[in-house]
Amino acid sequence: MPFLVHSRPMVPIGGEFFPTIGGRTALPILSLAGTQSGFTCNLSTVNGTAFITNPSISLARYVDYKITLTAGGKTLIGWIKSAGTGETYDSEKFTDAPFDVTGAWTKGAGWSVSGGKGIAATSTADITESLASTAGALYKLTMTSDALTGGTYQGIIEATNIGTAINTVGLTGWYRTVANAAAAANGIHGATALSASFTSISLKQVLTPGVDGVRIVSTQGGATYNWASNNGIDPNVASFTVTISAN
Repeated sequence: MPFLVHSRPMVPIGGEFFPTIGGRTALPILSLAGTQSGFTCNLSTVNGTAFITNPSISLARYVDYKITLTAGGKTLIGWIKSAGTGETYDSEKFTDAPFDVTGAWTKGAGWSVSGGKGIAATSTADITESLASTAGALYKLTMTSDALTGGTYQGIIEATNIGTAINTVGLTGWYRTVANAAAAANGIHGATALSASFTSISLKQVLTPGVDGVRIVSTQGGATYNWASNNGIDPNVASFTVTISAN
């Protein structure tokens, strides 16, 4: 079973020895040994609410370890403070989340708001609200389609179409870390001749990580929930190279 290299006190458990860090006993490295590519997650990089959520490998076992994310020649470095206990969210950003007020929305060709629904009729345009955000914060966009007879759609956060176009009926959602605080379009994009109706939409800042995620501080054992360094990494890249180390 692979381990990171340590020069720390070791504790015997079940015939094997495990390092102690900050008074805690570290678990063995099961899926992640030192450095691994292809790591995916969602990030909050804003000072005060720095965290990782939805990681492709659970990070909850690595409390008090240093974590380094690399992508595109840029790095993001911090210390894992604590395991997540479940995502929590700030208040609703949309002023008309249930599609009740037609004037609240900027409606592209083929979009309308009626009867508490956002309705697309063979549309390849957008329905959006312009909203200010917190730079570096992670946002979650969700929506519910109650009917879809054709086409595909994507979510829009910060004037950016998110992910792969889908034709899902029911609840779906996307995450994005925003780059700027300035107001920008958020909503739904008709990707291919969309004919569908939506009964709800929501955009909220994510405040805390899920149970496989972790909160980040700038120093080992510290209390400042911020990354130690960030030299301009793109938090929305498809994947990172991740390194977990004792120091």
